[in-house]
Amino acid sequence: MIRLTVNRKLIAFLMLAAPFFLPTYVGLAYLRFDAIVNIWKALSLAGIILIYCLRNSFISKPTLRLLIFHVTILFSTALNGGDIKTVIFQTAYAMAICMLVDHIFSYRPLQGIELFMRVMELLIYSNLVAMLAYPLGLYHTTYIGPVLGGLMTDSSSDRVGWLLGHQSLAGCYSIVAIFIASLYSDMRNDSSKLREVSLITASIVHGILSGSAMNKIIIIVIVVMIIYVKIKGNFIKIGVKALTGFCFIVTVAFMKLKIPDGISAFIASAFNRSANLSGRTGIWNLIAEKLSLKPIFGYGLQYDNVSIIKNTATAITHAHNQYLDILFRGGIVAFIAFVIYMSAINKSVRECYKMKVCRIPICCLYCLFALMITDVYFLRHPIIFLTLALSAKLGDIGAGFVTPASALGKNQA
Repeated sequence: MIRLTVNRKLIAFLMLAAPFFLPTYVGLAYLRFDAIVNIWKALSLAGIILIYCLRNSFISKPTLRLLIFHVTILFSTALNGGDIKTVIFQTAYAMAICMLVDHIFSYRPLQGIELFMRVMELLIYSNLVAMLAYPLGLYHTTYIGPVLGGLMTDSSSDRVGWLLGHQSLAGCYSIVAIFIASLYSDMRNDSSKLREVSLITASIVHGILSGSAMNKIIIIVIVVMIIYVKIKGNFIKIGVKALTGFCFIVTVAFMKLKIPDGISAFIASAFNRSANLSGRTGIWNLIAEKLSLKPIFGYGLQYDNVSIIKNTATAITHAHNQYLDILFRGGIVAFIAFVIYMSAINKSVRECYKMKVCRIPICCLYCLFALMITDVYFLRHPIIFLTLALSAKLGDIGAGFVTPASALGKNQA
């Protein structure tokens, strides 16, 4: 049996990673602490760069492609006089997470997955407790209301939030947690799977209790996928690039096609949501109309107090669809850079289709891409880059765990 030990070096890596995964609520409720966290993030990024310099390490191809993608967004933002500062910060956060994952999983993958397992346990369990204690959301308490200036504090609103942010984010965190727990389960030779099963179960409950219709659908899908993989020992193989294209086609279909009354009625009764995805399809059509005016470089990232669509009842600050948002922010140029980045992940995923350790994580990746049809994570929520960075390493991880256990033990010593 391979024993998992966490030495001081890896604890130091955890300290480097911690500021990028701190709960959103902390920064919203305590602005002074948020400033301290920003300094912590800057120091962490400097530390990661220093480690790379000392070890003469190079940035991996997937991470380099992600950097190029962010540079295209930065160019578009500068071209349109947008929020350059936020783009630079979000680029730094994404790079820090990916570079840290690259480094840890190149040397001690078992210990690396153990550390990220602990991170996700802390995040999921604490947010689940908050959900149970405050079913109407922490955003309705007297602590957060004044900070948000009344935004999302009406008890009749369906935009509630807990420690990890608003309810739509719960599904993303659940998928990341299931991804890591399944990797953790298959990477270590231990008959006891209590921790993994507990985290996966908590993540499923966490996603359902969020109240988001899309989260519920995705959680149901991922549960079915897990059961299928466990029973059949196989899964449906879809390339990441093909999946990106499929999700984009689904987006266009919702924009342009009329949903049959029967399907609309089913969605309304089963998920308490309209077939226009809570008004998202209307936003998508408005985004598409505006995008036609600047298709090459888009509009860049605008400031939070600037609505990207005029003459709407509420401020619209993003496209509520990751694929359209990339097109809107950086135009065709940024979308091409995004597809090139996805091709690097696609290569890694295809290398480990037949490896047991990768099957459920790949299913989680599928669900994450589906979730991006109704939400936006790039340039907003760095947690997604933990999953993408790990996905880019799946080929290496899978290859490492089809070697004899004795040889693997020597490699991990």
